Amino acid sequence: MHLAASLRLAKHDLLDFLDECCLGALLPGSEQERLVAEPCLGEGGALYPRPMVIYSRPFASPACRRDSLDRMENLRISRAGCRERRLHFSCSWRLGDRPRRVALLIDDAQEEYRSLMPPRVLSRLCDLVAAARAAGVVVLWSRWCRTSPTDAHYGALDEYFGPWGVASHDNPLYLASDKGRAIMHELAPRTAAERSRVIDSHAFDAFAARRRDGRSVLREELDAHGVDTLLLAGCWTESCVLSTAIRAVAEDLNVAVASDAVFTCADAGPAALRVLGVYCCMVRAAEMSAYLRDLASAGTLAEADATAVERTAALPVALAQPLPPASAEAT
Repeated sequence: MHLAASLRLAKHDLLDFLDECCLGALLPGSEQERLVAEPCLGEGGALYPRPMVIYSRPFASPACRRDSLDRMENLRISRAGCRERRLHFSCSWRLGDRPRRVALLIDDAQEEYRSLMPPRVLSRLCDLVAAARAAGVVVLWSRWCRTSPTDAHYGALDEYFGPWGVASHDNPLYLASDKGRAIMHELAPRTAAERSRVIDSHAFDAFAARRRDGRSVLREELDAHGVDTLLLAGCWTESCVLSTAIRAVAEDLNVAVASDAVFTCADAGPAALRVLGVYCCMVRAAEMSAYLRDLASAGTLAEADATAVERTAALPVALAQPLPPASAEAT
């Protein structure tokens, strides 16, 4: 018994010693401290490296246990039975926790779905677009363009939904008419630059739309503006919104979804929102609009970038050193 206790004590002493060697010189002090490495601007305006939060332990407090410092604040555990545990994770980052280069994607908010979309959702989408424009944030639009099984884009989705319901317009894969692809006029692009950022989609994942050279239209637009965080809203929650969000995370983008500015008629909508919460930062549209308005009130994005670079200059060299941007071919 005494030997086991001594071994456990020795293990904790060794871990404390290693922690102190690694972090003590950089983060002295007896209270828990946090150091946030501000990002530099890399090629294309992207922020590199990703800001890294380093935590130190309160070494002067022997009463503090390692487990209490390593607790995940974004994890909730519930019991489904006597022995079964359910783990509920949520996103650990927030929109305002660091400088970001953001873009807003309005997914498939088009005339085809006007009669189905609740007015409150359309109003929230309008607020998001207005706030993004005021902040100088890039806005992109995707629009669904499938019209029939013979439109040269036949594939796995056609086989899933089947060939029926085209004439009756019950099949959700196909638009009732070409007019249905038009973006709702309240949300529509106003300038030539905005109209150039409309993406015609034939797959649920908006990244799947490609130029003739094979490059993703959406990925190319995001790279051109150095975007590292995608704000997402629109239709349909369980198909295009979910598919695009998961792909964006795979493309190494932070994704924030306006949970009350997405819409679907399918009964899978609530389940899709829960799945989105596994990958994305879920916020209310009002919070996302407020974040964008704060960007506008703080000045232009260029001024915010200059401030980030000034802060970076004051950091230790090891933390301020920018990393090379990921190769476009790798994505």
